[in-house]
Amino acid sequence: MNTKILIVLLVLSVIAAGGYYYMQQGASEAPDQVEIPVSSLPSIDEAEEETEVMDTTETPKTNLNEVDLGEAGQKRNLPVNESLGVRGLGDPNAPVKIQEFFSLTCNHCATFHTGTFQELKRKYIDTGKVYFVYEEFPLNGPALYASKIARCLPEDKYAGYISVLLRDQTVWAFGGDFKSDLKQRAVLAGMSEEDFEACFNNEELQTAIGEQIDAAMDIFRIRSTPTFVFNDGERILRGGQNIESFDGIIALLSGEEESSSVSAEDLNSLKQEIEPVIDQQAVSEMPSVEEVSSELQEIVEDAVEEQREAWDQMQETVPLEETPIEEAVEEILPQ
Repeated sequence: MNTKILIVLLVLSVIAAGGYYYMQQGASEAPDQVEIPVSSLPSIDEAEEETEVMDTTETPKTNLNEVDLGEAGQKRNLPVNESLGVRGLGDPNAPVKIQEFFSLTCNHCATFHTGTFQELKRKYIDTGKVYFVYEEFPLNGPALYASKIARCLPEDKYAGYISVLLRDQTVWAFGGDFKSDLKQRAVLAGMSEEDFEACFNNEELQTAIGEQIDAAMDIFRIRSTPTFVFNDGERILRGGQNIESFDGIIALLSGEEESSSVSAEDLNSLKQEIEPVIDQQAVSEMPSVEEVSSELQEIVEDAVEEQREAWDQMQETVPLEETPIEEAVEEILPQ
C-alpha cells in the first residue's frame, strides 16, 4: 500500500472518529431533538416518486456557446473496486456515461439530486441515452458512514436510499445522532439492525472507499463535490449545474448538431413514408388503355372531319374540271 493511500485512510479514520465523536456529543447536547418514528417515514419508492419531475414540456434547443460545457480531458478508466462494485442507473451500454462524485452531506449535491437530476433521469437515463454511475466521495464522518450503509444494501435499493438521504439531508446529517437516522432509513430499505451494525463497523469497506477516493483524485483530479465525469474523462463538469449544461455535453459527446435542420435519418424515414403514397397516387391517376384508345380515336376522327370540311370548301370555291386520260398523257409526253 503506497503512502498516498495510507494518508487517505488516515484522513478517513480521523473523519470517522470525528463523526462518531460528533454523534455522541450531539446526542448528549441536543435533548430537544425529535426522533422520527420509522412508521411515519415514507418508503424508498415513495420518496423517489415525491421527487420525480412531472413537467413534460419540450425543452428548447441548447446553444452550446451559452452553457458551461466543463473542461475537456483525457479518457481514462477508474478501476472498479471489488469490495464496492458498481452502483448505477440506466443502460450500461448507453452512448454516454456520467460518473457523479458526491458526498451525502454536501448541500450542492442535495440540491442537484432534488432538482436537475430528476430531469436528467427523465430525459436521458430512463430513455437509454445515459448510464449514470454513483461514486461516493465522503467529506466528513456522517457522509462516510452513510456511504458504507448504502453500499451494504442490495443493488436495487441503493439509488432509492441515496435519494432519501439527499432529500432529508438537513434532518439526519447535521442533527447529532446521525447513526439512528441512518438506521431508521436503512430499516425502511429492508436492512436488519444486525446487518446495519456490522456494516457500520466494517473497516474493510471503509478502506475500499478510501482507495476509491485516492484513485479518483489521481485520475480525474477530484477535489470537490459534486463533480461529474463524462465518458471516463472526455469532459469533466464541476459543481452543481443546471440541465442545460448536461444537454450541451450530452449533445457534444453524442455528435448531435444543435440546429433546426432535419437529420438524414428523419429524411430517409420521411421518404419511406411518402414514396408509397406518391407511387399509389401516380398509378391511380394514369388513364387506362381503353381511355387512351378512345381519346386517340376521337383525335383521328376530328382530324379527318377537318380535312373533309376543308376539301368540301375547296370544291365549292374552285370546281375541278375533268380531263380525259388521253389528253393528260399527251400533255405530259414529249411530241
